[in-house]
Amino acid sequence: MTDVVKTAFDRPQRDLGCEFMEWEGWYWPNHFGDPVAEHHAVRTAVGVWDASPLRKWDFRGPGALAAADRIFTNDMLGLEVGQVRYGAFCDENGKMVGDGTVFRFAQDHAWVITALDSDLDHFRQVVGGMDVAIEPITERL
Repeated sequence: MTDVVKTAFDRPQRDLGCEFMEWEGWYWPNHFGDPVAEHHAVRTAVGVWDASPLRKWDFRGPGALAAADRIFTNDMLGLEVGQVRYGAFCDENGKMVGDGTVFRFAQDHAWVITALDSDLDHFRQVVGGMDVAIEPITERL
Protein backbone atom coordinates (compact mmCIF):
# COMPACT_ATOMS: atom_id res chain seq x y z
CA MET A 1 0.00 0.00 0.00
CA THR A 2 1.66 3.19 -1.13
CA ASP A 3 0.57 6.73 -0.40
CA VAL A 4 -1.85 5.55 2.26
CA VAL A 5 -2.48 8.16 4.95
CA LYS A 6 -1.94 7.34 8.62
CA THR A 7 -3.94 9.17 11.27
CA ALA A 8 -2.51 10.66 14.46
CA PHE A 9 -3.75 7.55 16.26
CA ASP A 10 -1.82 5.07 14.12
CA ARG A 11 1.02 4.42 16.61
CA PRO A 12 -1.17 4.01 19.73
CA GLN A 13 -3.49 1.67 17.83
CA ARG A 14 -0.55 -0.40 16.55
CA ASP A 15 0.82 -0.55 20.11
CA LEU A 16 -2.55 -2.03 21.15
CA GLY A 17 -2.23 -4.73 18.48
CA CYS A 18 -4.44 -3.21 15.81
CA GLU A 19 -4.31 -4.69 12.34
CA PHE A 20 -5.12 -2.22 9.57
CA MET A 21 -6.66 -2.33 6.14
CA GLU A 22 -6.65 0.29 3.40
CA TRP A 23 -9.92 2.19 3.11
CA GLU A 24 -10.44 5.18 0.85
CA GLY A 25 -6.72 6.00 0.87
CA TRP A 26 -6.28 5.73 4.65
CA TYR A 27 -5.11 3.04 7.05
CA TRP A 28 -8.31 2.07 8.84
CA PRO A 29 -8.39 -0.15 11.95
CA ASN A 30 -9.66 -3.57 10.96
CA HIS A 31 -9.47 -5.39 14.29
CA PHE A 32 -7.48 -5.83 17.47
CA GLY A 33 -7.31 -9.62 17.29
CA ASP A 34 -10.18 -10.90 19.43
CA PRO A 35 -13.65 -9.72 18.36
CA VAL A 36 -15.31 -11.07 21.51
CA ALA A 37 -12.85 -9.16 23.72
CA GLU A 38 -13.44 -6.02 21.61
CA HIS A 39 -17.20 -6.41 22.02
CA HIS A 40 -16.92 -6.79 25.80
CA ALA A 41 -14.53 -3.84 26.07
CA VAL A 42 -16.98 -1.58 24.26
CA ARG A 43 -19.98 -2.85 26.24
CA THR A 44 -18.35 -2.70 29.68
CA ALA A 45 -15.73 0.05 29.42
CA VAL A 46 -15.23 2.33 26.43
CA GLY A 47 -14.71 2.13 22.70
CA VAL A 48 -12.89 4.85 20.81
CA TRP A 49 -13.31 5.24 17.08
CA ASP A 50 -10.85 7.22 14.98
CA ALA A 51 -13.02 9.27 12.65
CA SER A 52 -10.06 10.94 10.92
CA PRO A 53 -10.64 9.19 7.56
CA LEU A 54 -14.29 10.23 7.39
CA ARG A 55 -14.84 12.90 4.78
CA LYS A 56 -15.37 16.43 6.02
CA TRP A 57 -17.06 19.06 3.85
CA ASP A 58 -17.27 22.79 4.55
CA PHE A 59 -20.63 24.21 3.41
CA ARG A 60 -20.57 28.02 3.16
CA GLY A 61 -22.91 30.61 1.76
CA PRO A 62 -26.48 31.85 2.26
CA GLY A 63 -27.82 28.44 1.23
CA ALA A 64 -25.47 26.29 3.35
CA LEU A 65 -28.03 24.97 5.82
CA ALA A 66 -30.77 24.72 3.19
CA ALA A 67 -28.37 22.65 1.04
CA ALA A 68 -27.66 20.27 3.93
CA ASP A 69 -31.41 20.02 4.52
CA ARG A 70 -32.02 19.17 0.84
CA ILE A 71 -29.31 16.46 0.91
CA PHE A 72 -30.29 14.70 4.14
CA THR A 73 -33.58 13.04 5.10
CA ASN A 74 -33.45 14.52 8.62
CA ASP A 75 -34.43 18.12 9.42
CA MET A 76 -31.20 20.10 9.16
CA LEU A 77 -32.93 23.50 8.97
CA GLY A 78 -34.03 22.97 12.58
CA LEU A 79 -30.46 22.80 13.86
CA GLU A 80 -29.47 25.52 16.32
CA VAL A 81 -25.98 27.02 16.16
CA GLY A 82 -23.63 24.55 17.89
CA GLN A 83 -25.83 21.50 17.31
CA VAL A 84 -25.09 18.40 15.26
CA ARG A 85 -27.58 16.01 13.69
CA TYR A 86 -27.32 12.62 12.00
CA GLY A 87 -29.18 11.65 8.84
CA ALA A 88 -29.24 9.50 5.75
CA PHE A 89 -29.16 10.71 2.16
CA CYS A 90 -30.93 9.04 -0.71
CA ASP A 91 -31.04 8.97 -4.47
CA GLU A 92 -34.02 10.20 -6.50
CA ASN A 93 -35.76 6.83 -5.97
CA GLY A 94 -35.44 6.94 -2.20
CA LYS A 95 -32.61 4.39 -2.01
CA MET A 96 -30.19 5.21 0.79
CA VAL A 97 -26.77 6.01 -0.66
CA GLY A 98 -25.01 7.28 2.46
CA ASP A 99 -25.25 8.86 5.86
CA GLY A 100 -23.52 11.47 7.90
CA THR A 101 -23.74 14.33 10.32
CA VAL A 102 -24.24 18.07 9.95
CA PHE A 103 -22.67 20.54 12.40
CA ARG A 104 -24.22 24.00 12.27
CA PHE A 105 -21.89 26.94 12.96
CA ALA A 106 -24.11 29.72 11.55
CA GLN A 107 -26.96 30.16 9.07
CA ASP A 108 -24.36 30.35 6.31
CA HIS A 109 -21.84 27.79 7.62
CA ALA A 110 -21.95 24.06 8.38
CA TRP A 111 -19.67 21.05 8.30
CA VAL A 112 -20.94 17.82 6.81
CA ILE A 113 -19.21 14.55 7.73
CA THR A 114 -19.71 11.48 5.51
CA ALA A 115 -17.80 8.37 4.46
CA LEU A 116 -16.76 8.68 0.82
CA ASP A 117 -15.07 11.15 -1.51
CA SER A 118 -17.75 10.30 -4.08
CA ASP A 119 -20.41 11.78 -1.77
CA LEU A 120 -19.36 15.16 -3.15
CA ASP A 121 -20.70 14.19 -6.59
CA HIS A 122 -24.08 13.39 -5.03
CA PHE A 123 -24.09 16.64 -3.05
CA ARG A 124 -23.36 18.75 -6.11
CA GLN A 125 -26.10 17.01 -8.09
CA VAL A 126 -28.66 17.55 -5.33
CA VAL A 127 -27.81 21.18 -4.50
CA GLY A 128 -27.22 22.41 -8.04
CA GLY A 129 -28.30 26.04 -8.34
CA MET A 130 -28.31 26.70 -4.60
CA ASP A 131 -26.14 29.46 -3.14
CA VAL A 132 -23.62 27.23 -1.35
CA ALA A 133 -19.92 26.47 -1.82
CA ILE A 134 -18.80 23.00 -0.78
CA GLU A 135 -15.11 22.51 -0.03
CA PRO A 136 -13.43 19.23 0.97
CA ILE A 137 -11.53 19.84 4.24
CA THR A 138 -10.65 16.31 5.44
CA GLU A 139 -6.91 16.54 4.97
CA ARG A 140 -6.75 20.07 6.37
CA LEU A 141 -8.45 18.96 9.57
